[in-house]
Amino acid sequence: MVLPGIEYTPGRTPVLDYEQVAQTVAPFVGPKNARLYALFIGAYVSLVLDNPLDKPDPGRNGNTSRLITQVAVVNRKKKPLRVATRFYYKLLTTPAKSLVITFSSLSDRILQSLDVSTDLAITGEFIEEMKDTPIFREYLHFYNTGDAACLQFVLSFLRFGSKLDFDDADLHATALRDWREIESGMGTFSTPSETVDCLRIIVRQMIPDIDDTLLLPKHGPGAVVEGTTDPNEKLDLLTFDEKAWRCFRPNSFGRVGLDRRSEIWISKERREQIGKLRIVPKTVKAARTICMETASRMLLQQEVSRWIRVSMRKYSLRNIVDLADQSYNRAYALAGSFSQSCDTLDLSAASDRVHWDLVRRIFPAKVLYYLAGTRTSKVSTPDGVVTLNKFAPMGSALCFPIQCIVFSAITLLGYLKSSYGEKEILDSSTEGWYYLHHIDAFMRQMHSDPSQLRSKLLLPRIYGDDIIVDYRATNDVLSLLAECGLKVNLDKSFIGGSPFRESCGIFAYWGEDVTPLLFRVPRVGRKLDANVVASIFDQANRSGDFKYHHLRSLFINYVCNSKVAGIYADVSASIPWTTNRDDFGIYTTNPHAPKVVRENKSLQREERRVLVLRALYGRQRVSPFMEEYAYDQWIRARLGGGVTEDNFSAPRRRPKETRIRLGWIPA
Repeated sequence: MVLPGIEYTPGRTPVLDYEQVAQTVAPFVGPKNARLYALFIGAYVSLVLDNPLDKPDPGRNGNTSRLITQVAVVNRKKKPLRVATRFYYKLLTTPAKSLVITFSSLSDRILQSLDVSTDLAITGEFIEEMKDTPIFREYLHFYNTGDAACLQFVLSFLRFGSKLDFDDADLHATALRDWREIESGMGTFSTPSETVDCLRIIVRQMIPDIDDTLLLPKHGPGAVVEGTTDPNEKLDLLTFDEKAWRCFRPNSFGRVGLDRRSEIWISKERREQIGKLRIVPKTVKAARTICMETASRMLLQQEVSRWIRVSMRKYSLRNIVDLADQSYNRAYALAGSFSQSCDTLDLSAASDRVHWDLVRRIFPAKVLYYLAGTRTSKVSTPDGVVTLNKFAPMGSALCFPIQCIVFSAITLLGYLKSSYGEKEILDSSTEGWYYLHHIDAFMRQMHSDPSQLRSKLLLPRIYGDDIIVDYRATNDVLSLLAECGLKVNLDKSFIGGSPFRESCGIFAYWGEDVTPLLFRVPRVGRKLDANVVASIFDQANRSGDFKYHHLRSLFINYVCNSKVAGIYADVSASIPWTTNRDDFGIYTTNPHAPKVVRENKSLQREERRVLVLRALYGRQRVSPFMEEYAYDQWIRARLGGGVTEDNFSAPRRRPKETRIRLGWIPA
């Protein structure tokens, strides 16, 4: 059988013709996605050949004998060529979205069915549909032995395409419809008053009042309604509506003693500011809705967010939330998957379900003053302007820290109810009531070692919508989450005797990390830009980390045989090989001799010519207000005894201002 897109040459292994494959699949993936899907097909079939049950075919220095660009390798030690060929044909003839969703659902079924029996054996449902996949042999081995390496490979195969960067109008329509349903479904706030009162008591112990004598607005890195990410342009576009003006003018603009403020902060234009709803890719199954804030709204939100994050690091919340470090959640998931001491909960559309009335009723008055003053209450949608019931849509600088505080309070209240019961914590003569009003003392009684089962409760860990709780408090926490209008994603939550846990991107199985490798390459064009080249290099390095040598070689060879924007020389001779994993390039433990070298007499060194990332030439326009802005940030840092946490006044490199170039670096 002759398949389209494969070039057969006598005496050589078959090579994939990506352009022909793109033309073949364009009718059912669309022209914008065709080239990306062609690369995905080659990568997917190469992944099949990297199964852990077969030994690699080592060449010199322990590497594969040649750079693999073919769909399959004729090697009897490995998976038969006919298996890869059949899968290649399936990829050519099956709609990508349908195939990825089918495989992803099989992955969910495997993980949800895992259980630990009384004799510590791993059990699970046998999935008949796995017989129709090219990795049935690996799946059967895992089913019979519980081997973690085989599970990681099975998960990598089944979830490989879940992050495909497809342009899909249907997903945009679905995301918008879901957003409308959630917003309209929130309606009137209906959480019981007793629950709200308890949450208020907990939150006000965790978050003290804002010291607004040092409250100076700062920029954020994201795009805004005005359509720019440039901080200089943002400064030129600043205007304040009446709400923000009343909130900030008497406090942060007068008490610090900075009399040299320009009209940048005191604009006479005070029209109501409205956010803009935008839909961005999330997975091949769903898109994500975010809100683009106005430049001035984001400026104010970032400073309030900065203060809240500093406060979270100083007070009791630091024991269960660290917004700068996900490693705690990952360590909990690894240990909990073996000891079953904790459960991992994942919330569905968490940021869209935090009700403004809930935030309004549980936060301290002074904090709430600034939350209300910086909150975007209206967004522009394709259907017109919508007044929000949620506290803040994703895209607000305050969305993530506020939801972490809310979820932390709900979790701790669930712990109290689990330990003392609902009636006791409302009775002022009981121990439960005492700990409700002294939440620090309650947390000091807990332990933080998820690898062991103890009589004391395990401290919870919260990072956004990833929540880890002691298994004994899970039911009470779930009940409270539902009372507050939040929805738990059961497909991504793992509780009970399952040997699997998932949190903050880690897949933990029986104490081992089995996080799968996913295909993460942005859409490609006829010529590869800097973003695509950097992503493919990262994919190649991660494939090497997983010991998927065929897949690693395919990514390398794809760049070598592609046209790179702005490069007219031989790209294969300019691949940046590096022995430093953090450098830009292809990581290798065996140093490669450079193909193009020169002697730089000025610097007295040898240099090699490779692909590098360079900023666009030309001087960046600087706003006349930037000096004032930078001065204010410096004053705040000096008065506050800390750093400005704002590098916008310094030169920096943004993706849209970066290009791939040939450059000289030390050999």
